[in-house]
Amino acid sequence: MAGKMLIVDEKSDAAIRKLVHYTEFLNERHRECDAGGHKKPDALSGTCGYCYRRLKYDTPETDRILEEREKTPSIHQPLDAPWLLEKRKKEIDTQETRDFYEGIGKLRKELEAESNV
Repeated sequence: MAGKMLIVDEKSDAAIRKLVHYTEFLNERHRECDAGGHKKPDALSGTCGYCYRRLKYDTPETDRILEEREKTPSIHQPLDAPWLLEKRKKEIDTQETRDFYEGIGKLRKELEAESNV
């Protein structure tokens, strides 16, 4: 593929520009909620209606492993705390990524509905 150029037509260019706009807009909302707390928390759904992220990130796989280990004497437990911390981080990263892309879709609908009013 070296030397080949990506050809973007006007329609694709407009879609890319919209995606960049939505991404910047959503990132700004994330910063606002990070700075001052979630603006539209919904305890029922467990999400924020402003930044479209979860209010709390769960780590069920890591928690299950830790619960099973509580039954085992500490002398027989593996010494893998760094692995468990990394596993927990990956679980949260996956949820954050999912929230981001779902948030882009929700924000697009929100902004398009506002522009049609």
